[in-house]
Amino acid sequence: MDTKVLRLTGGEILNLPQLAGQAFGEVILKACSFNMDDRFESSIEMRKALESVLEGMKDEEKNEAILFPKADGGSEESKNDGSNEELKADADNEESKADAYNEEPKIDTENEKSKSDGGNEKLRNDFEEELDKNPLSRTINLFGPALITNKFLNERGNSLGNIVNGGIAAQQGLWVYYSNVGRGLYRSKLDGSDLGMLCEDSAWFINVIGNWIYYSNASDEDRLYKISIDGLERTRLNDDKTWDINVLGDWIYYCNESDGFKIYKIKTDGTCRIKLNNDSSYSLNVEHNWIYYSNKSDKGKIYKIRTDGANRTKINNNESDFLNVYNDWIYYSNKGDGFKLYRVGTFGGSDEMLNTGMCRNINVHGDWVYYTNKSEGGKMCRLRADGGIQETVAVYKGDFLNMVDEFVFFCNKNDGEKLYRIGTDGSMPEEVEVHDLPSSDDDWFSL
Repeated sequence: MDTKVLRLTGGEILNLPQLAGQAFGEVILKACSFNMDDRFESSIEMRKALESVLEGMKDEEKNEAILFPKADGGSEESKNDGSNEELKADADNEESKADAYNEEPKIDTENEKSKSDGGNEKLRNDFEEELDKNPLSRTINLFGPALITNKFLNERGNSLGNIVNGGIAAQQGLWVYYSNVGRGLYRSKLDGSDLGMLCEDSAWFINVIGNWIYYSNASDEDRLYKISIDGLERTRLNDDKTWDINVLGDWIYYCNESDGFKIYKIKTDGTCRIKLNNDSSYSLNVEHNWIYYSNKSDKGKIYKIRTDGANRTKINNNESDFLNVYNDWIYYSNKGDGFKLYRVGTFGGSDEMLNTGMCRNINVHGDWVYYTNKSEGGKMCRLRADGGIQETVAVYKGDFLNMVDEFVFFCNKNDGEKLYRIGTDGSMPEEVEVHDLPSSDDDWFSL
């Protein structure tokens, strides 16, 4: 066994790794600490520490610390042969299911591209030159998109609570992508800097996966679109009125209003469109190979199906809305009991009431349940996920609560339905900066 491993498992405190530098080295040592209490509490905490290190590093330091040499093509191909064959088999199986519905997706990649197409070729050429000149562009994806956008990988496009609240904001690494509905799709750093408009579409149900943003485009009858994270290659993926988008890996799950809100899925490239159920489905939550939804075909009761459409199962008997799956629980607003906050296990069982107020816009985030309390004028409140005393976050009358890092993005009905953000503890309320485009109350729909 390696002597360093023996020293570490024996509880010895190691020196900083060579070439890592002070800040990066401290993160490494904390992650590898012999004492569990000294380690990061979660992968999210470690990621934030790494991103903080990155912010303070110069380019030459990044190159020295995390240089990742070009892999040999032959050896990489041989390593991936087994997994590639397995992925191909899965794709072939899914495509065979699509044939049963005799429906081909309608994709328009030529006519729906960004107005910026003229600059795309130059951008790609510049990027290829950068790959050859700058070793940073070949670094391993340790810090996320702050190194280079083309290196970012993630499996889920947005949180479940954000999606059932319209999906107006999503986070990827150091960036937040948001829609000021009717005023365009934007991105900025988490601190609000580096603001830029990506397109003028009225975007809902935003999901960010890798280099792409997926969304329902209200400017084009709620059709499914994607656009690159730098605002290029805007492409329409279907002709369905698309709601409650959940993007996981290579698949997009959604409720199809054009077919009575049945659940569909489609590949992220617009191929292999598959119908999964025949229920009128709302509040879509895709988690651990299951799809949870409020079944309006059965009085709003909670149901679940597998991501291939199999094993349709009823979970409860209450008329349920604003579903949030979190830690083996489903939190929801019980319409049959005055919209009070309830929860039930993902496998069923007894429904448990958590609050007696009229709770809407439910979003579970960091062991807290955030919601608007319509019994108290629509103010923003929260309580612990296992119940307890309600806390007031803000007295604003809000809608569409979307959680991004330590902020809540929301529609402020006390200020002309403008997009605001506020700290999750109620601090630092402010209007989110956007370009001055015309907007109207009609751009917001009712949840």
